[in-house]
Amino acid sequence: MKKSLKLQLVLLLGFLVLLLTAYHVLLYLSVEKVLFSSVDRHMAEDAKAFELSYFSGKGYEDTHTNYEVYTIRTPDGLVLDSTENVLLPFDESWRMPDIRTVKYGDSFYRVLTYRRGDGFYVQYAVNFTSEAEFLKSLKLYMFISWSSISLLIVLTYLLVLRSVITSIRFISDAVVKERLEDGKDIYQELKPLLEKIRDALHRLKALSERQKNVILGLSHSIKTPLSTAILLLEDTIRHSEDVNLKVVRDELWRLERNVSAFLRMSKMENQQNLARIEKHELLSIMKQVFHLYDAKSGRVRFESAEESIYVLCDRDILLEVLNILMDNALTHSLRDSFITLRVVKEDLYTSVCIENLAEKGIDEEKLFKPFEGRYTGIGLYMAHKLSLIMNCKLRVYQQKVDDHILVKVCVHIPLSQGS
Repeated sequence: MKKSLKLQLVLLLGFLVLLLTAYHVLLYLSVEKVLFSSVDRHMAEDAKAFELSYFSGKGYEDTHTNYEVYTIRTPDGLVLDSTENVLLPFDESWRMPDIRTVKYGDSFYRVLTYRRGDGFYVQYAVNFTSEAEFLKSLKLYMFISWSSISLLIVLTYLLVLRSVITSIRFISDAVVKERLEDGKDIYQELKPLLEKIRDALHRLKALSERQKNVILGLSHSIKTPLSTAILLLEDTIRHSEDVNLKVVRDELWRLERNVSAFLRMSKMENQQNLARIEKHELLSIMKQVFHLYDAKSGRVRFESAEESIYVLCDRDILLEVLNILMDNALTHSLRDSFITLRVVKEDLYTSVCIENLAEKGIDEEKLFKPFEGRYTGIGLYMAHKLSLIMNCKLRVYQQKVDDHILVKVCVHIPLSQGS
């Protein structure tokens, strides 16, 4: 899963809202439990005093307050005595002792019901109206508090955090496009950071241009005398039987090909936006490449199950890619083996594959990385870069066959609509 600052902030704020909800609920339940426990404990003590006073005939009815009411019932549940104008609810199915809150008229009562040893039921209650109103008000205040803090969290995200994310995104766009004139969406505190990043990128870009110019100049300075030396060496080899001269010639040719490939790659990379992606008939291009390289080596095979395939590409760049891949195949394949040029049509693209047998495979860790190892890899690197310019993909597949390696390099080219 890809990391997302926005997603992490949303999850964090959502967790805070859940934590806030749990806090308010637990706080309300705790206050309610403490209040009920306190009222019930005092009510049980008062009920015991009431029972002793009432059944001893000391005239409890003359001393009780208007906040306390009672009902005495027979073993059959019939009312024996009760506070005037207040008849507490009763059900024989209740589990004794029973404590509950009931509403009688406009008032709330906390009622304790229990059964005496002689079978009579005693119901003792205290006025619970003020406590019930307190719990009701507390619930309202807790809801207002939860709503306010939750709204504050949401507004903080919408007005601050989301704006910060937008500002960071705008910074990245401004750095890539190298402009700051439209910086109204960037916080003032972040503008110094943007300017430092832009200055660093300008310095890196200038350094890269200087290095590229130095390398291009060096390559040009090497290519001309190198070509001259190869021609003179070819003439010398005709009149000499020294086998070492042929080894020197092969190495010079390899060096010349690498220098030429590097120059072509640098020129093409500087013209990435000049690629002309158009509809072309692929097999005619492939046959042109086949005839060229088969005439050179006589060991190239061409395979295609289709008669015509139309693809979207730049013809010149595609020819450059195929020439690089065919040169590589001829250079590194076994001398007595064939090179297969195969075209396979898929659902959304066409694969152009060049297959050859080699003594050793390509080190995958150095794939598309030039100037690593004896064989520089600049050819594959250049083919890979040029394929990306055309919106194509280059893939390398390797498979062991007996004592050798079957190397297959494929260019996946998008099909034209209607192909």
